[in-house]
Amino acid sequence: MNNQWGQPLRWLSALACITLLLGGCIAPTTTPSASSQIPESPTEATTETTQATTLPDLSPVDLAGGKLRVVATTNLVGDVVAQIGGDYIELATLFAPGVDPHAYQLTPSDRRLLENAQVIFVNGLGLEEAMLPILDELDNNVPVVAVSTGIATLEFGEHESEHEEEHAHEGEEHEGEEHEGEEHEGEEHEGEEGDHHHEGADPHVWHSVPNVLVWTDNVATALSALDPAQADAYNAAAADYRTELEALNIELHALVETLPADQRKLVTDHDSLGYLEEEYGFTVVGTVIPSLSTLASTSAQELAALQEQITIEGITAIFVGSTVSPALANQLATDLDIRVVPIYSDSLSDVTGPASNYVDFMRHNLQTIVAALQ
Repeated sequence: MNNQWGQPLRWLSALACITLLLGGCIAPTTTPSASSQIPESPTEATTETTQATTLPDLSPVDLAGGKLRVVATTNLVGDVVAQIGGDYIELATLFAPGVDPHAYQLTPSDRRLLENAQVIFVNGLGLEEAMLPILDELDNNVPVVAVSTGIATLEFGEHESEHEEEHAHEGEEHEGEEHEGEEHEGEEHEGEEGDHHHEGADPHVWHSVPNVLVWTDNVATALSALDPAQADAYNAAAADYRTELEALNIELHALVETLPADQRKLVTDHDSLGYLEEEYGFTVVGTVIPSLSTLASTSAQELAALQEQITIEGITAIFVGSTVSPALANQLATDLDIRVVPIYSDSLSDVTGPASNYVDFMRHNLQTIVAALQ
């Protein structure tokens, strides 16, 4: 039977393959429209690991002689929106200086702002994780624009150093046992079998100035689409701000170059400086909380491994952001006789502080880091 049917079957198989290949060649080559690539809800838009590459469809709004009502989530996003929108928009920013964006709690006044907004600017990439259900509940069809749209993101752990990979997970076989039932384990980490680490794309994109250049373009595009009468003003302001940011980036690279390469080692409170590491040539040796989110926890094994790594690398400072409790970092620093150095990682300072806008934020942080490492 094999001799009788083998040859015809081989011919039929070959014919089927040729048919499939020809079908692929003549299949329609049109790609989905921009609108069809946009997630259907704000929740989907901000929880995708792969960052969206297009902004949502935006149409002019009826301003009735007034200004465009704009809400920004973080004060970092709000500052960039203010630089471009200027006096042509009515801007409200939800997160005050010092507020941890990972742990934001909605207030009644914030909800009213969201309900009355004509556009909401968010960082995206899951940073505003506590806001996702709220945005999904809004029934005013307000567009939600993720300013980080189009940025080439880092995945959690992608920027870990070789040293961290070797030492950070000693005793990993027991990970999850002592944290079972912790109050932060569950919704955000459901299905991760006790793993309390935040997975996915790193949302802390603002620590690289080129990423905020992307923010600038996205904000100008969105404002111009919603308020075309002022498009020229928005685009002119964006051009001026781009010039300022490009000069800032050159300045920061020159500043870091004053520090020998073997001294550019960082230990931070949580995994927030991956983009700074990538853009400016630092190495993040370890983090007190090995997660992208401050809501995660750490284990005794991880702290012991970090303490060993700090000793091996000769680290002299732990950098802690203004929105994070320094308790664990202070404990480590005391045990190791090193310093805790405050920086601004997830928030601007208030208007009287050294980081009250994005440009000053980046300049202050890099100057502080370089001085501490020298």
